[in-house]
Amino acid sequence: MIYSQKGNPWDFLTIYNADSCQIEFKKMDIFFKEGPLCGQLYVNGKLVDYPQCDGFGGPPLITKEYLYTPVYQRNLLGFKDIIGAFIAEIDLQNLSVRIIGKKQELIHIAYMDNGKLFFYDSCMENQRNIKYFDINEDFIPYTFKDKMRYLYKFLKSL
Repeated sequence: MIYSQKGNPWDFLTIYNADSCQIEFKKMDIFFKEGPLCGQLYVNGKLVDYPQCDGFGGPPLITKEYLYTPVYQRNLLGFKDIIGAFIAEIDLQNLSVRIIGKKQELIHIAYMDNGKLFFYDSCMENQRNIKYFDINEDFIPYTFKDKMRYLYKFLKSL
C-alpha cells in the first residue's frame, strides 16, 4: 500500500523530493470559491504541460515511475462553470499525462493498493466518503448525463 503525501487539498507542501526526482507546485491559487489549491506543476525543473486543465493540486501520491495528483478543470466542451477534478497520472520520465476516472467535485488522494487509487470526494475523511478508480481501466469520458447533472446543480445554486 502506498499512501499519499501528508496534507489536504487546502494545505500541502509545495516541494517533494522522491528518489531522484523533485516535484514542485508553483503559482498556487485557490481553485474556484473556497476551493482547493492548484497551480503549475514542475518535475525536476520542467513544467508539466497539460493545456486542458486549470492547475494541478495535491497532496500527490508518488511511486517510482508515476506521480498521481488531482488536475482541476473549470470548463469542458463549451460548458462553463462545470468545475471539478480528475486524477492525473504523470510519467516521471517523459512527463506525459494520462487522466484516470471520471470528473469529481473534489479529489483528495488517500492511498493506492492493488492497482486501485483510493480518494475522498469531500473534505470529510471517513470511510463513507472514500471511493476508488482502477488505474488500469481506460479513461471514462465526461458523459452527457454527467454534464447535465453538473449544469442542474449550477443552475439550482443561482
